[in-house]
Amino acid sequence: MTRRLFQLFLLLVGALAPGCSQTSSDPLRIGVPPWLGFAPLYLGQDLGHLPEDSVRPIAFESSSAQIRAFRNGLIDAVALTLDEVLLLVEQGLAPRIVVVADISRGADAIVARPGLRTLGDLRGRRIAVEGTATGALMLLRGLERAELRPEDVTIVPIEVQEGERALEEGRVDAVVTYEPIRTRLLAAGRQELMNSSHLNDEIVDVIVVRADQLEKRAEQIDRLLDGWFRGLAFFHAHPEEATRLMQPRWKLEPAQLLIGLRGMQIPDEAEGRELLSGARPALRARAEELGTWMHRNGLLQRCVDPSSIIAAAPIERRLR
Repeated sequence: MTRRLFQLFLLLVGALAPGCSQTSSDPLRIGVPPWLGFAPLYLGQDLGHLPEDSVRPIAFESSSAQIRAFRNGLIDAVALTLDEVLLLVEQGLAPRIVVVADISRGADAIVARPGLRTLGDLRGRRIAVEGTATGALMLLRGLERAELRPEDVTIVPIEVQEGERALEEGRVDAVVTYEPIRTRLLAAGRQELMNSSHLNDEIVDVIVVRADQLEKRAEQIDRLLDGWFRGLAFFHAHPEEATRLMQPRWKLEPAQLLIGLRGMQIPDEAEGRELLSGARPALRARAEELGTWMHRNGLLQRCVDPSSIIAAAPIERRLR
């Protein structure tokens, strides 16, 4: 990876000293980015399964903004991609995964203005990408498929919501984005050049809690999981009603929401437990493979041991 591309991801690094943690009786503050895969959390809240005095979702405009909040101790939990978790570990934090939210299988994408039809058409173009490792992964994979190098394009570091506006206003030629922005852009006539279905399940979204909060906030974490899986079960049982509830928040028609959600696998409780539990959890193997790729491409400065990032106890407690 070139120095220019790597500098994009240094936007995640460096900030203020961590803030003070809340007490065990306070709500668990969880940062949530504008990614459609985290919809079950809001469904759980809308259905009354996540009382605000126990769990308090806080919406962020971008992944990079909520990562800064987590690093600075402003929130106790955060919804991230697996690569972002590895970055936090490298930076000395102790995130612990308690929920596997989804696996992206088409919901992340490179979308371009009309007239650009293939990845090869990106040569010499301006591409907006958020300063996260997921953005880098999508961009690098796309350039690899087109046999292009990072030097062959102009990279525009930008947060994801601004990237949508930049493409619509013609300030950039393409954008690395995700649902629900992907569906909005395609509905507006933009051209998809590649999506995460071309990857080998490399983009995994998770919910993490600070390690020092796992025991003293166990009750709130249990409420978090209960709200998540009840929201997910409601969606599967009543998809039309669920999408009507989701519509105001995501600004898509119900049919568009269903299309967007089809681009990801959202594990049910049994699948989620399988990914997190056991002597060698399946998610750990994915994290090891991803960490090796990130180190090789300059997104991690050192190899990170992912053995401690999984906390299976909360989901295993649900069996009792």
